Amino acid sequence: MKNKKKLQAQHKKKSRHKKSSGEHGVTGTKRDLPPAHFSLEIESFSLLRNTEVEKYESDVFEAGGYKWRLCLYPNGKPKGNCFVSLYLKLEKTSTLRGEWEVNAEFKLFVYDHINKKYLTVQDKNHPVKRFHEMKTEWGFDQFLPLKHSKTLLKDTSSRTAVFLELREIKVYPGGYREEKGNSLSVYLGLADGDKLPPGKAIWAEYKLRVMDQRRDKHVEKTVRYWFTSSSFPYGFHKFMPLGDLHQVSKGYLLNDTLIVEAEFLTLSVSKSFP
Repeated sequence: MKNKKKLQAQHKKKSRHKKSSGEHGVTGTKRDLPPAHFSLEIESFSLLRNTEVEKYESDVFEAGGYKWRLCLYPNGKPKGNCFVSLYLKLEKTSTLRGEWEVNAEFKLFVYDHINKKYLTVQDKNHPVKRFHEMKTEWGFDQFLPLKHSKTLLKDTSSRTAVFLELREIKVYPGGYREEKGNSLSVYLGLADGDKLPPGKAIWAEYKLRVMDQRRDKHVEKTVRYWFTSSSFPYGFHKFMPLGDLHQVSKGYLLNDTLIVEAEFLTLSVSKSFP
């Protein structure tokens, strides 16, 4: 059974539009009305760009009877293409039966803080996109030139602390709790969790890594976790055996120095607007 629905992201009321053309059938217009279904606020875009985060994902929202999220690549997809990339991703696909497909027509927006308007981007040649098992994400590699992002994607300076929260690595060289005396324990936590606003949570996908200082055969593990103001550091009681850690030939301890890293893959702040 195939699922076919049309997702309209535009408001029904009339508004003034200013059109601009782009390459490959992609056009941009400006309007006064906000998006009808979902808005995402990036609380410090410049800070996000300067991190090593490749993709920033929004919270899940519902439109047209399906679950979606926005996927933002602050430095482009592929990285370094001189554009901000933005995509719409279909979620919860495991609940769809049979050889499913969802046909959706959508527009993506960015708020222009200078002109107080919404820049609307869509593919005028192929407005309806086919989402299916092998293609759950559609959008624009060249959504917005990075050189324009400084004016359009204005930072909210009073809220930049959100991206500074996930920066406390806790290491127990002799193990923690039931792994004490057996394993190296490693965790990542909120350095200033009490400063996270009420009702807000940070979704993080990250790697914890112990560096091999001799042969670059590092030990790493991936974590996916929602952090709130009351969250404890999250990671692994049993990250690696102490026997491996102290084995000289493995290179994890060199000159009595242990190097532990955290690499962020995805960050998402749960803040949505009706």
